[in-house]
Amino acid sequence: MRKTLALLLLASLLAVSLCGCAALPLLMREEASPTAAAPEGTDAPVEPDPTAVPNRTAGPDLTEEPDPTAEPAPEPTETPAQAAELAHGTWEGLTFTSEFAGLSLTLPSDAWTIATDEELAELMDIGTEATDLDEMQQVLAKLLVVQDMMAQNSETGESILLQYENLGLQAGGETVTTEDYADLLVDTLLATDALPYTVDEPRERTICGRAYIEVPARVEEYGLSQSYFVRREGDYMVELVLTAFGDTGIDALLALFAEAA
Repeated sequence: MRKTLALLLLASLLAVSLCGCAALPLLMREEASPTAAAPEGTDAPVEPDPTAVPNRTAGPDLTEEPDPTAEPAPEPTETPAQAAELAHGTWEGLTFTSEFAGLSLTLPSDAWTIATDEELAELMDIGTEATDLDEMQQVLAKLLVVQDMMAQNSETGESILLQYENLGLQAGGETVTTEDYADLLVDTLLATDALPYTVDEPRERTICGRAYIEVPARVEEYGLSQSYFVRREGDYMVELVLTAFGDTGIDALLALFAEAA
């Protein structure tokens, strides 16, 4: 059991790191080269900082005048302008509600440990000095990844993570669709050496009345299941990550959610 809990904890931590950097390979491929010059006096190439916001002056020039003879570009399949304003979710006892994500979650027992605002702020590398809602909104708007909620069952190791990646801060992010993002998650999971993931084909799922794409993953030898549910909301990619044990664990966690009132 101790080994199983350790594996589930590792998978939960991987969910935080994988989601936070999943879009970067696509958005930075024009900006970061594996053969970048090394600092003077060294032989090793410079690795791009995965936590840095991409330089908007690098890559394609998005301000270039359009060619009047060129075919018009296809319209995006998603409409960021219609999105709700980003806001942190709130807890009342064991019930979490996010108006931005349009969902609520009720944990079944006190066996679940809920990450505090201070712990989430530490994950996001920000302070907790904001004194009012407007100031906090300004802080969150500057973050590449906003951690909204984390909870873990101390008895089983099951975990739930909700976060938002700000594609609006990344060069080319306005063109990234949910399908693009899901494909990148598949590639990232298959490339990680931390756990031997098997990843199924992404599929459409409806959660709390909203359309998501699910990327189902598992570690077969340990019976570990992990599903990444993603959808675009304005400039943000909403990312709900569920980690469980057993064939029915993910569906059992989904049953804890309801549409936000």
